[in-house]
Amino acid sequence: MQTMDLDEMKRIWMETDPILLTVTMIVSVLHSLFEILAFKSDISFWKEKDSMEGISVKSLYFNVFQSIVIFLYLCDNETSWMILSSNGFSILLEMWKI
Repeated sequence: MQTMDLDEMKRIWMETDPILLTVTMIVSVLHSLFEILAFKSDISFWKEKDSMEGISVKSLYFNVFQSIVIFLYLCDNETSWMILSSNGFSILLEMWKI
């Protein structure tokens, strides 16, 4: 980490209300857990799928395009690595579906 990052972390720990910081951490962990479970469920659904009957391939391509645009937007706005990695994995998952 750079010294600026360390200074920012120190400032966050010193100036933020401990209850708010704790709630934020808990919500972040729960969000990550639910996201992992959703990815797991999505992968198991597509592994069990034998045919593409009833599924629009155009919508799958559009989802990939949409996910890439969102990922590029997040990169441009210097979003946290946690959000970027989640979105990046989502793109890989969408491409795997096709």
